[in-house]
Amino acid sequence: MRTIMARQFLGISIIIFLSLIFNLTCIAQSNETIDQKISRFLDKAKEVSRTDVEKYQAYRDSASHLINKTKNSEILVRYFNMRGAVLLEHGNYDSAYFYFKKGLPFIPNATEQLQIVNLYHNLAICYIKMDSLEKAHSIFNLLITKNAALKDTHSLAKLYLDMALLYKKQNILDSALFYLEESQILFLRLKDTIGIMINLNGKAILLADMGFFDEAVATMRKAWGFDTLYDGYNMLGTVYLNLGDMYSRRLKMNDSAEYFLQLCIEEGKRSNIPYMIEAARVNLSNVYFNDRKFEEIVQLLKPNLQSTFHDVLISSWINTGVALKELNRDSAKFYLTEGIKLAKSYNFLFFQKVGYEHLYQFDSLRGNFREAFINLKQFELIKDSINSLSNVEALNQLKVNFQLEKKQQETEFWKRETETAKVSLRRKTMINNLMIVVSLALIGLLSLIIIMSFKTKKYNNQLHQFNLELTHKNDLLNDINKIKNNLLSILSHDLKAYISPSNQLLHYLNENFDDIDEEEKRTLILSITKSSDTINNLMTNLLDWIKIQYNKDTHQLNATNLKESIDLSLETIQATHQEINQLIIKNLISPETTVCSDQNVLRTIFRNLISNAVKYTPIGGSITIDGVEVDGLFALKITDSGMGIAPENLDKIFDYSFNHSTLGIHKEKGSGFGLKVVKEMVKITKGKIEVESRLGSGTTFTVYFPLCRNN
Repeated sequence: MRTIMARQFLGISIIIFLSLIFNLTCIAQSNETIDQKISRFLDKAKEVSRTDVEKYQAYRDSASHLINKTKNSEILVRYFNMRGAVLLEHGNYDSAYFYFKKGLPFIPNATEQLQIVNLYHNLAICYIKMDSLEKAHSIFNLLITKNAALKDTHSLAKLYLDMALLYKKQNILDSALFYLEESQILFLRLKDTIGIMINLNGKAILLADMGFFDEAVATMRKAWGFDTLYDGYNMLGTVYLNLGDMYSRRLKMNDSAEYFLQLCIEEGKRSNIPYMIEAARVNLSNVYFNDRKFEEIVQLLKPNLQSTFHDVLISSWINTGVALKELNRDSAKFYLTEGIKLAKSYNFLFFQKVGYEHLYQFDSLRGNFREAFINLKQFELIKDSINSLSNVEALNQLKVNFQLEKKQQETEFWKRETETAKVSLRRKTMINNLMIVVSLALIGLLSLIIIMSFKTKKYNNQLHQFNLELTHKNDLLNDINKIKNNLLSILSHDLKAYISPSNQLLHYLNENFDDIDEEEKRTLILSITKSSDTINNLMTNLLDWIKIQYNKDTHQLNATNLKESIDLSLETIQATHQEINQLIIKNLISPETTVCSDQNVLRTIFRNLISNAVKYTPIGGSITIDGVEVDGLFALKITDSGMGIAPENLDKIFDYSFNHSTLGIHKEKGSGFGLKVVKEMVKITKGKIEVESRLGSGTTFTVYFPLCRNN
C-alpha cells in the first residue's frame, strides 16, 4: 500500500513540476519584447533554413510580421542579411541583392561588427554571382580592413576563401591559388576541420581548371576523409558530388564517376538535403549518356521533374527529353518543349540552346522539316547570343585586369614618388626639385607616347585580324552559295525530269487500262518503276548529303568488318537492280579485314559505287571488289568492265560546280549526285578516293580507309 501511495505521490509531483515549468515559459514569452521575439524567430529560421523549408518559411513570416515594429538597427541588419543569404544559396541572386541593399542603410547605426561584416560578405558573394566583379572587389578590400580591426581569424579565413572564388571568376588563377593557400594556413592554425574541408574542395576544383588533374584528384581525396555537417549542409556529400563531376567531365572515367555520385545521393538522403540528391541525379544522368543508358536516365530523373531548384528542374526536363529522343519516343518532344519553356522563364540560355538543338534533331528524324528548320533557327540565334555574352564577359574581364594592374602601378608609382620626395627634402635645393619635376614630366610624356603607339599597333593588328576573318567567312559563304545553287538545280531539273514522264505514263495507263495489252502494260510499269527507283536513289543521296552537313562530327569511327559491309550493300542493290543477277560479281575481300569507319557510312559509299558499276556494265560483264594494304591504309578497288568515263569528265564527277551524268547501259538516267555524297562520306572516314577509267574499257574506283590495329 505504501509503495502504491509513494508512486502516486511521485507522479503527481512530476505533473506539478512540468506544469510549473510550462507556466514559467509562457510568462517569460509573454514578457518578451518585440526585438526578443524577432531574434528568437530569426534563430529558429536559421537552424532549419537548409533542412526544413516549411518551418523556415513559418519562422521567417513570423519575423516579417513584426519587423516593421522595431527600429533596432542590429535586428534589421540581421533580418535582411538572413533573408538575402537564404535566397543567395538557392540561386535567386536578384532577390538576394534586394534584401542585402535594404539592410545597408541600417549599418551606420549598428554596433555589432560581426553582423555588419556578414552582410557585406554576403553582398560581395552576390556581386560575384551576378558578375559585378569590380563591386565585389571593392567590398572585399573594405572587409580586409574590418577583419583586421576585429582580429577575427575565422572570418579572415572565410574572406580569403571567397577572394579566391573572385579571382577564379576573373580567371586570375595564380591569385586564386594564393588566397586558397592563405586561408588553408588560417584554418590549420584554428584546427577547423570544416574550414579545411571546404578549402580542399575549392582547391581541387581550381587545380582541375588549371589542368593539374592528378593533383586535383589527390586534393579532393584528402577532403574525402571528413564526415561533417557544415552549418546544416553535408560537406562530405559535396566532395562526392565534385569527385563524380571531375571523374566524368575531366577524366572520362564513368565507372568512378557513377560510384561517387551514388555515394552523394545516399549521403544526401541520410542528411535530408534535397538539392544534393537532385544535383547528383542530374550529374549521374550525364554519366549514363556517355554509356547510352537512356532508359535508366528517364527513370533516374523522374523525381527531379517536380524540383524546386531552377537549374535542377530545367536540366532534368531537358535530359529526359534527350534520352527519350535517343529512344525514338514521341514523348521526347513534350519534355524538350517544356524544358525550353522553363529555361526561358528563368533566362537560362545554355539550356535553351541544348533544348532547341535536340528538338531540331528530333523533328528532322521524324520528317517534320518545317518545324526542324524553325528550331534550327532558334538554336542558331541563342548560340549567337551566348557567344555575344561571352565576348562581353571577356571584355569586362580585360577591363578588370587592366584596372587591377593600373592600381598596382599607381601603388608602385607613389612609393617611388615618396622616396624621391624624401631625397629632395634632404637636399633642400630648388635645382634638384626642378630636375625631378622635369624628369617626371619627360617620363610621363614618353610613357604616354609609348602607350599610345602600343595601343595603335594593337588596334591595327585587331583590325587586320578581323578583316582576314571576314574575308575567310565571305569565301566560305560563296562556296556554300555555289553548293546551294547546284543542289537547287539538281532538285528542280532532275526531279522534274523523272516525275513528269512517270506522271504522264500513269495518266495514260489509268485512262487506257482496258485497251492496252499485257505486254505494253508491263513495259509501262517497268518504265515507271525505274523512274521511281531513280528518284528514290536521288532522295536517298540527298538525305545522306544533308546528314553529312549537319552531323560531320557525330560519326563514331570503330573497327568495322569490310567484307560484311560490302555483302550487306550487295543485298540492298540486288533488291532494286535486277540486272545485277546478269553480271559476274567477285568480292575478294578477306573476311578478317577491318577498317576504322562507321557501318552506315561504309554502306552508303558501297551502295553508290557498286550501283554505278551495275548501271554502266553490260550484261555478262564483271564487277571485281579487291583490296590491299598501302602505307598503313587499306586500298579498296571496285573495278567494272563497263563503258568507262571520258577523260574530260573525270575531273567533274566529284565537283559540286558541275551537274554531270551519263545514261547507263539500259538508258537509265542519273543526277551524278551520288558520287559527290561518296566523296563527303570518305572524308568522314579520314580516307581518300581516286578514279581511273578509259572510255570503253571500264572504270576503277579506289577508296583508301585507315586500318584498325589491335593497339
